[in-house]
Amino acid sequence: MQRELISLCTLCLLWSAGRADENAILKRDVETMRRQLQQMEAEHQALKAELDEARAALVQSKLQADAFEHRCKKLQDDLNLFRSGRFGDIQPAINAPRGDLAIRRKPANEPVHGKVTGIGKDGRLLQISLGFEHGVKDGQTLEVYRLPGKGSLKPIYLGTLTINRVDPQTALGQFSAVEGVNYRPAIGDDVASEFIIK
Repeated sequence: MQRELISLCTLCLLWSAGRADENAILKRDVETMRRQLQQMEAEHQALKAELDEARAALVQSKLQADAFEHRCKKLQDDLNLFRSGRFGDIQPAINAPRGDLAIRRKPANEPVHGKVTGIGKDGRLLQISLGFEHGVKDGQTLEVYRLPGKGSLKPIYLGTLTINRVDPQTALGQFSAVEGVNYRPAIGDDVASEFIIK
């Protein structure tokens, strides 16, 4: 009987030890899963934040593209109106209350200097801050360059801009890059009839 009792106690102890080992393994597995879940939640939050940023950037880009396309359409409409002759000759406005409100045109032989104010989706269509009031003409070729201070220590000649639409204060043109220059035009780059750095 005593042997049976010892055997029974031994079995109970072995069973208890086995249960303790199983409990320890289960606790370890639960803790591992909890850490993995926390890591997955952190990754999910990071991805959600990146997605929100990308969506905001997409909306901003779409707004800018829509504004640029609207401006291009307005310039095209104004150009068509001007070409049709309904815009009137470029002379002082009739019945202008003050002389400074009249449209003026800069002589074509004077040098002009302006800035890039808009860039098309493909990077080749540029809008500039010069128009026919500044002496810019359809078909004219202007120089595009970047002065020091915008990521460069020296002036960078970017290429030429061939004007194909002219408005009183702005113009649109096709940009042609210089071979071997890896810079693209950016808003704020300089445009002039002559590339002169003083």
